[in-house]
Amino acid sequence: MCFIIDTDSSIHLKRNYSPKVFVSLWDNLEEMIANKELISLKEVQEELSRNDREFWTGFHDRFDFFIEATNEEIDRFKELEGFKVYDTLWCDGESLADPLLICMALHNEYTIITQENQRSEMRIPFVCSNLGVKCLNTNQFFENQNWKF
Repeated sequence: MCFIIDTDSSIHLKRNYSPKVFVSLWDNLEEMIANKELISLKEVQEELSRNDREFWTGFHDRFDFFIEATNEEIDRFKELEGFKVYDTLWCDGESLADPLLICMALHNEYTIITQENQRSEMRIPFVCSNLGVKCLNTNQFFENQNWKF
């Protein structure tokens, strides 16, 4: 199983789970990244603040953590056109990471990790639930992996 992580969860992990304190968590994440079981997008990398970007780019430099969507994955974009968020944010090129995360998850049966509100139709989890894409927040991801800290 492969997981693809959104900008907000990347920030949440770094800011709330210090690598100096949650050593086993970061060891687990690093192992998943090395095995290509946890990835993210170049567009997510661009959305991160400088400090957060430098932190996560360390994983990219070692393991190619931030990847680019393929043409086949991008072709799934048409499946997002019926959602309110498409007309509001995505069709004008704003917030490209979100739709690309969903396209990649749709195409490859990845699970998305995001902290976004699960009930708002303007967020990733709402779109995912309507397309049959699995979506977890970080705590649900930890439970899915049977990690205890």
